[in-house]
Amino acid sequence: MKFNLKFFTKILKARIILLKMFCFFLILFLISFKKLYLKLMLESFLFLFLGTKFVASKILRIPRLYDFKKFKLLINEIYPISILENIIFFYDPLAKKFFDSSHYYLQKYINLDENSIVIDAGAYIGAISVMLKSLVNTVYAFEPSKKNYKFLLKNINLNKNLPGKIIPINLALYSKKANLSFNQNGIISKIIEKGDKNNATTLDDFVKENDIKKIDFIKADLEGSEREFLQGAKNTLKNLQPSLAICSYHYKDDPIILKKLILDINPDYKIYQTKKILFAK
Repeated sequence: MKFNLKFFTKILKARIILLKMFCFFLILFLISFKKLYLKLMLESFLFLFLGTKFVASKILRIPRLYDFKKFKLLINEIYPISILENIIFFYDPLAKKFFDSSHYYLQKYINLDENSIVIDAGAYIGAISVMLKSLVNTVYAFEPSKKNYKFLLKNINLNKNLPGKIIPINLALYSKKANLSFNQNGIISKIIEKGDKNNATTLDDFVKENDIKKIDFIKADLEGSEREFLQGAKNTLKNLQPSLAICSYHYKDDPIILKKLILDINPDYKIYQTKKILFAK
């Protein structure tokens, strides 16, 4: 039997990858010994090996309730490994050392207290809004997808006993008032010019119409529409100068374009670019 070096090399590489993943999950398990971690790790393992489509459609579409001790979260679909990064990070300091800090919305650049007013642009099911709720006075949570908005309301209700408040708004924040179309993941795909019923507004219009006098922090994760969002927030950034955490990984030139947009609006901002998030204050 002829020895096949290429085949052997592929098998060896595959085994090395599996071993690395096993070690990664083992490390997380050893620092926690909590059932919650194990549950999340098993789901992430399925996600990585079976693929998003299969897992999401066949196995883990049933909503699951997670108790993170400081808050509760009802999740409507499979989360990849990022759930460990973006959620556990907020309540377990041990987890911080294992992840790239650029994934997180709260860092040394952002200062919040019980009087802070926050805009969560692209709230999804409310994970960030719920985390911030007990730290600040008010969170305005914008989520245009009807499906995600229902889960946002459920998560607000699950955490109603926590201090602070979340005001949910079933609208997108955009560069103008418009009727937008969304795909199944809630991602903005195109503008539909029909009728007068709008499902998108600008932050400037919202601030003016609701007589909001201050905003301390804006988190924006808008699946590529961050540029349009900033175009509709010019007066807010000029007059109120809130701290910003803007996702800057949806397009390759996001770090350059978003920085230029912000500084053109208000040159007093100081920009801090991390791997995936642009911070400004």
